[in-house]
Amino acid sequence: MKNLLLVVVVTFLLLSCEISKVVNYPNVDIKFENNTIFYKSKKYTGKMKIVIKDKGIQASLNVKEGKLNGKGNLKKDFEGEIEYLYFFIKNGKLDKKFIYKSYDKFLKYEYKMGKLKKYKSRGGDGVERNFVFNDKGKANGTIELKELNIRTVLENGTGVISRGEL
Repeated sequence: MKNLLLVVVVTFLLLSCEISKVVNYPNVDIKFENNTIFYKSKKYTGKMKIVIKDKGIQASLNVKEGKLNGKGNLKKDFEGEIEYLYFFIKNGKLDKKFIYKSYDKFLKYEYKMGKLKKYKSRGGDGVERNFVFNDKGKANGTIELKELNIRTVLENGTGVISRGEL
């Protein structure tokens, strides 16, 4: 009985190690073909860590059967200008949040099964955008240029420009 329990525990540990494997890139065993990630000539499943020092790139990706799946993030720090990207992919489609940040920009998209539901941004141009999308894909929200005291309000994809106090 103890031997059977030992075999079950060892098998479980071996399988769990295989499931949670992490590969680092660059790596000669990793190939990208037709939007699919291969590791040692097989479609890869697991985590991938990417570090490209001369470009200032660090990333962490989840991969399932050669395709991005789950959380992913990327940080690029090149000569002090930092960019950050966060995303979530489910069944090959963007889902939940997709966020981009840099020293002068912020973009946030929210998806549900590949359909854009919300969008928010602030850019170096001083324009702020904040939208929610209905089931037909029409935008409701605002575009504001506070510096010039201008606001555009969108309802069902149609905008009305107003000036004055924001």
